[in-house]
Amino acid sequence: MPITDIESIWLYTKAADLNEIKNYASYVFNFRDVHATTSISTMTIGAMNSRMGFVGTAIKEYAYNDATGNFHLGNLPPDYANNSIRVDRCAFITFALNVAYGEAWALANVYYFTKPKPKSWKGIGNTKFSIIGYDRLSGDIKAQMKFAVDRKAPRDLVSKVFDRNVELLLQEDKELTNLDFVRSDQSDLLLVPGQKIRDLKNIKTLSFKSFRKK
Repeated sequence: MPITDIESIWLYTKAADLNEIKNYASYVFNFRDVHATTSISTMTIGAMNSRMGFVGTAIKEYAYNDATGNFHLGNLPPDYANNSIRVDRCAFITFALNVAYGEAWALANVYYFTKPKPKSWKGIGNTKFSIIGYDRLSGDIKAQMKFAVDRKAPRDLVSKVFDRNVELLLQEDKELTNLDFVRSDQSDLLLVPGQKIRDLKNIKTLSFKSFRKK
């Protein structure tokens, strides 16, 4: 089948240390056949305390339905070689950008494989937004998850992807124990280390339950 649509999300982060703000991008689908890629667009790196900086982007995780309709989580090793993958009947796919002692932009692309477009075709129609995680005690912004949600995706799937992303965050950094989350309809929102949640405008509470570690 031909490629009929392409969607892109920009990832950006700047860090004087390792991943001061965690950066994920998640696409949520109505079980579509897709090919996903991610690549570095531009970067700068430095050094500190005799340690060189680094930049890496990769596909973090994905899920799909098999031919019988059963849901599966695709496990990928933590390897920056995982930057291109084809997934049939894809439910979601999550990208990550990691930076230490540097600054970088990465582009996460999804190519859609569908039947030839009918005359009434209106495109995928993704809804894009950001979810920002912050320390509820200090107000420091600690994570950003960018979402692009297929208009026909199951309603409960976004909250499942969000919960899974929070699990991944805590696996990466066990010190993130006081996280709360808000939503911004600015999908292109750029966050830098040192920003406080009070610095952001037009943020909203989540329509699904905020994560709180017990």
